[in-house]
Amino acid sequence: MSKKFIFQSDAVNKDYSLIRIAKNDMELNAMNLDPSTYNAIEVSDNDFAEVQQNLKMPVKYDANNVITYEANDPIQIVNEDNFITNIDFIVNRLNQVIDKGYDANLNSQWIIYRDAVNALDPRDQNTYVYPINKTVEQIVEETGVTIFNTLQLP
Repeated sequence: MSKKFIFQSDAVNKDYSLIRIAKNDMELNAMNLDPSTYNAIEVSDNDFAEVQQNLKMPVKYDANNVITYEANDPIQIVNEDNFITNIDFIVNRLNQVIDKGYDANLNSQWIIYRDAVNALDPRDQNTYVYPINKTVEQIVEETGVTIFNTLQLP
């Protein structure tokens, strides 16, 4: 199964032209994108994992489909408000996709991930020390739940 970063098709060497990421063809197909509007570039497992975990961001691709990356800040969650904002963004985005029922096969996985992200809410527990040098995705992945970056969603 090839992992792919999905860029705008007419955006060679244009910064911030990434539109989606897909772990496999099932995810890509669930996005219902018009193939004429994007360029899907196969990437390594390591590059995919780092983007999926929000550790780095693909910025652009060149004429040879070589991708330029930008590293994200190593301090991912600076305080409780920041943590809550990250959680709420992910949960709200997942709820939008789940409510529309894009893909029955993926829907159950999205619900499990949403519930795992929701379970991190610091308003329900006081177990975090800030700053947290991890992303929400990394924290959830450590619990054994399959993670999704919001860029993987339709």
